[in-house]
This record gives sequence, C-alpha cells and structure tokens, in this order.
Amino acid sequence: MISEKCTKCSEIKLVSEFYKDKRRKNGLHSVCKTCVRTQKKEYYGSIEGKEVVQRYIEKHKAKRSEYNKNYLKTYRSSDFKNQRKLEFCLYKGGVCVECGFLANKETIAAFDFHHVDTSKKDYTISDMLMLKKAKVFEELDKCILLCSNCYRILHHRQYRAKLENVNLKTVQEGVETIEKPKAE
Repeated sequence: MISEKCTKCSEIKLVSEFYKDKRRKNGLHSVCKTCVRTQKKEYYGSIEGKEVVQRYIEKHKAKRSEYNKNYLKTYRSSDFKNQRKLEFCLYKGGVCVECGFLANKETIAAFDFHHVDTSKKDYTISDMLMLKKAKVFEELDKCILLCSNCYRILHHRQYRAKLENVNLKTVQEGVETIEKPKAE
C-alpha cells in the first residue's frame, strides 16, 4: 500500500486518506482528510468563518435565487416528470403486464412500477427522476409495469394473502396471484 505523511498531524496514512490535488506533483493534498475536516469545522464554527459565509450568501443571493427558479421550472415541472415517467414506461414495454393497458402521454398518470422482490429494492422510482438513466434503468429491471388498477388489486391480494396465510405463486409475467394451500 502506498502511504503519505500528513503535514498537519505528521502521521503516515494511506493515500486514500488524502484528498486529490492536481496542482501537486504526487496528485494529493498535503493534509489528510481528518485534519482538513477538523480545520474546516473550526474555521466555519468561528465568528470569522460565519461572517465569510454570510457575506458570500448576501453577495450571491440574486444569482442563487435565479438558479433555483430555473431549476424548479425545468426539473420539477409536471411536464418534465411526465416525460421521464413515459420514458421509463416505454423502457418496460409501455403496457400493463396484467391487463395490457397502453401507456402514452395522456395515460401516464395511471401507471406504477411494482418491485417484484422488495428485498432487492434500492430506490423508489419516483425518487429517481434526477438520477442518471443507467441507474434508473438498473432499478427498473427489478420492476414490472402495472396500471394503477392492477397495481392496487395486486397489493390487495398480497395483503389479503398475508392475513389468510395463503401461499403466493408467481405467474409467468412476475405478477403474484393467490393460490390456496393444499389440504393435508
């Protein structure tokens, strides 16, 4: 393992314990991450540091406000969300796997993504609108596309099955249906 000596605490630490710095020959900051965090915590906790932050906020208030307005207008509008959801639905085939209901611009609100195996669920699809498409598609591969009616019926069946201690059987498409336990 490659190691470096921190100029602040004089400890020899692994290279992974230093921030990158392209300006330096070895490509690493001379102070370890722990010392940098301690310095910043002390500085920004002091009166001087708080004043610097306050001046920065005041100086850039209009710019930040404009950026926030544009961001909200672009990425939090219903048009953007609906376009991304339509894209996700088309990736999953564009039809409800249970009843065949077709996804398009007008019907997009009627679709839900159902995680077949909830133990493998990393994200809720609606929370992933701003993530890279590759990451979203990776999560979508764990889901099936259902219209809202089929989605609610499926969850009602699962809930009822849980209450009745009924075994769940997975059908070809991945939608779970009820199967009564066999009499012994």
